[in-house]
Amino acid sequence: MLLEPRNQGDDAMILEFKVQDPEDEKELSDTVNAALKRIKDKNYAAALKAKGIPPNNIRKYGFAFCGKKVLQIRTFIENGQEFGIPKLDVLQKLAGKFDLDHETAEQKIEEFWID
Repeated sequence: MLLEPRNQGDDAMILEFKVQDPEDEKELSDTVNAALKRIKDKNYAAALKAKGIPPNNIRKYGFAFCGKKVLQIRTFIENGQEFGIPKLDVLQKLAGKFDLDHETAEQKIEEFWID
């Protein structure tokens, strides 16, 4: 899923959702890494770059699901280095950048979040 910013200079987001395949992925962290690898391999950022969004303003998030559980979101931010991101930061970004109120963003994430 590609989310383009409303305001120039704000961050764009690429969201990749993946269900754990127990035969190939022993841990949810393996699934998250597979989701992030898919973003890179499929070059999803190219469409955003073509619209003039600078690479440093493109955030890449992987979601790993197993049943109703989801691993905390992770992203590559700069130079391919991976960082974790806390739930509150995700809620604030969703609410602020994509015209959702905080409560709506929280409802969409809360059901599947594992702290």
